[in-house]
Amino acid sequence: MTATATSPPRTNGKRPTARRTSTSAQAVTRNRGRIAAGVVVLATAAVLAVMVYGNLGHRTPALAAARAVSPGQIVTDTDLKVVNVSADPGVELVPASQRSAIVGRRATGGLVPGALLAPGSVTDGPSLPPGSTLVGTVLKPGQYPIGLREGDVVEVLIAGGDSGSPGSSGAVTATVAAISSRSGPDGTAVSLAVPSDSAPALARAGAESRLLLTEPVR
Repeated sequence: MTATATSPPRTNGKRPTARRTSTSAQAVTRNRGRIAAGVVVLATAAVLAVMVYGNLGHRTPALAAARAVSPGQIVTDTDLKVVNVSADPGVELVPASQRSAIVGRRATGGLVPGALLAPGSVTDGPSLPPGSTLVGTVLKPGQYPIGLREGDVVEVLIAGGDSGSPGSSGAVTATVAAISSRSGPDGTAVSLAVPSDSAPALARAGAESRLLLTEPVR
């Protein structure tokens, strides 16, 4: 009995159909994975964009100075304007809804046009004596009596004052116009209404934190 050998099918140099089908299936699987990964990336980018632009779009109506306001000046309605701002949670602003509570109060410091108001920008302090000028200083404990309040009449001395300067030979009477509600590492900011002729020397000493306040006992 003669055995007949069977020759493999000719492929003309091409791979078998089964292997070609397997390779195509793997390519399709890889493409689907890439598409899925791309969809995830796009979705994540869209969520981040919504979060970022959502925060930028969240603005709060707040009060700002519409024009220059001098220290001690009574704030009028025309001195204020409403602006929409996006601020960090720690930033203190005056909401536009408190406009009526700001009008009629005195500015604790100078306000420039466009400056945002803070809760300490105004005070209910007394009217300033005629012919007085506001000067500012930062006082440390020991430079002013405990319990000092706005409206108190005090005597101002310059520590280490030069001969001929106010306070070197006598005290200058002043009125406490405003006291900062917060104390910093350098002390407490205080505004004083002083006689205009003594203001330059007191302002220079105040900038150097060399003012000493005493309060007469009545």
